[in-house]
Amino acid sequence: MHGKILCLGGRCASMSGLLVLLAILLFLPQGGVAKIPEPESIIYGMVGDMVETVTLKIDGEVITSYTTGSSTNPEAEGYYVLRVPMDALDPQEPGTARPGDVASLYVNEEVDPVGTVVVEEKGDIQTYHVNAQDTDGDGLPDALEEQTCTNPLDADTDDDGLPDGVEDSNRNGIVNWWETDPCNPDTDGDGIQDGTEMGITQGHPTYTNLGFFQPDMDPSTTTNPLSSDSDGDGIPDGVEDANHNGMVDDGESDPGDSDIFEIVSITQDWEGETYDVTISWETEAGESYDISLKDDLESSFEIVDSLLADDVVTSWTDDGSWAGGTHPNTVEQRYYKVTQGPVDTANTVGMYRVTCQEGMNLRGLPLVPMEGTLEGILGCQLTGADNERDADRVWTWNGTNYQMAWLVEGVGPPYDGTWYTGSAPTTITLGPDQGLWVHVREGHGATDVSILGELSLQPRVIPMAVGMNLVAPSYPVAMPLGDQAPDDGNLWESGATGADNERDADRVWSWTGTNYQIHWLVDGVDPAYDGLWFSGNNPSTLWIEPGEGYWIQIREGHEEFDWQCPPMP
Repeated sequence: MHGKILCLGGRCASMSGLLVLLAILLFLPQGGVAKIPEPESIIYGMVGDMVETVTLKIDGEVITSYTTGSSTNPEAEGYYVLRVPMDALDPQEPGTARPGDVASLYVNEEVDPVGTVVVEEKGDIQTYHVNAQDTDGDGLPDALEEQTCTNPLDADTDDDGLPDGVEDSNRNGIVNWWETDPCNPDTDGDGIQDGTEMGITQGHPTYTNLGFFQPDMDPSTTTNPLSSDSDGDGIPDGVEDANHNGMVDDGESDPGDSDIFEIVSITQDWEGETYDVTISWETEAGESYDISLKDDLESSFEIVDSLLADDVVTSWTDDGSWAGGTHPNTVEQRYYKVTQGPVDTANTVGMYRVTCQEGMNLRGLPLVPMEGTLEGILGCQLTGADNERDADRVWTWNGTNYQMAWLVEGVGPPYDGTWYTGSAPTTITLGPDQGLWVHVREGHGATDVSILGELSLQPRVIPMAVGMNLVAPSYPVAMPLGDQAPDDGNLWESGATGADNERDADRVWSWTGTNYQIHWLVDGVDPAYDGLWFSGNNPSTLWIEPGEGYWIQIREGHEEFDWQCPPMP
């Protein structure tokens, strides 16, 4: 019905034309009712041939009326327009209405009303047809149906169990945003008929094709016919209700009850040095859950265990004892998800191992951390001491200067395993896409650090300010800095400013372990080179590696921008 022609009293017009027509009618003389200043509420509709006047009353008091044929405008024939005067004063002015008032409509001199309407807000326009011919009795006048997609001889044109006049509830010939489509049995396209979603168990015995219509087998539960995912859990209603019968059958999930659940934490036993990984997720007592994992992003998840939940949060520990299993401490990366029936956890969590050599290491978090404290992210994986001079340290950058923290060890509880800045517990936190220095003292040896967190399902967006930005995209995959390809680092496309010389171009600083390597953005030279990154006079071969940190230098006078990292493959 979108974009259809609306026909009033045998005269047809487009909706844009109808709005002009209605605007003209609003200024026509009103039958026997004094004009009251705007704003007003408008009620209009078709009228049958025998209707001479339409009168609106509230509690027996005449509020307004309209005499058909009183207009000299030929376009006004066949329908009426009532301007309902509104009043918010207290006491209320006689002869006025307020939003929510129930009003009765009368035709001619009849004693009984032909219908009731609820007065809407000032300036609102609503439709109510009066005594217009309606052969199939669906509430839509024949003249309207003849110019739209509905059938004036079929009260249920699309055979979904809902009368056409129920679907086009304001009876204006248009599918408004709150209405189902009387010409489409499945307005939201989820595979379930509109009537089924609304709890209809019986269609019209004459007009509904009962061989097509699917009655709702459980009308006590309904879904939204205007939303293909009524409960917002990311699973279409027609997938959850697989046989589309309105009932939650065995093996189906409830499309009216969100099935979204998440892994709420991932931890590793660093203090006990078992290095077992434990995940915890939201559960419903009595439900069964499957735990799946994989050791790289390219492979498929494998179910390694199942368990029955007995509380609202359930935990499972990966110690490598599952059939054919390996301990998480023996792999470089591992990812976990949980499944309940057909529903996966909304997030995937994992572990990624980063090696820190003796000396200064420019590092980052390849996964999105689920908490920001140094104790939660690094814990006691590095080597601590009872003084800052001998302890491993981390350095973070706040945009203008460094902040430093050191790992306490050898003092005793409750201090061992905590991080300090100077002589007080540190307030430093780490977030996604943030770079940091990890300082491993000489003699402590290379250290593998497990980073735990969520796998980013969305492209990373990293703000780039003028000056030096210490960043590390929270991706567990590598990407080239820039080769003009869709899967490159996307810095140039995001807004980095290049030049025909290094001195004026934005730059990336990478750390080799002993010194920096500088990469600058070429622009304004030649289409074959513009957008490429060079190191000195040669194209850069740098890849942005997971767990590595980088300095992004935005020159003074250049525009700030958000680095829109490409989506993870």
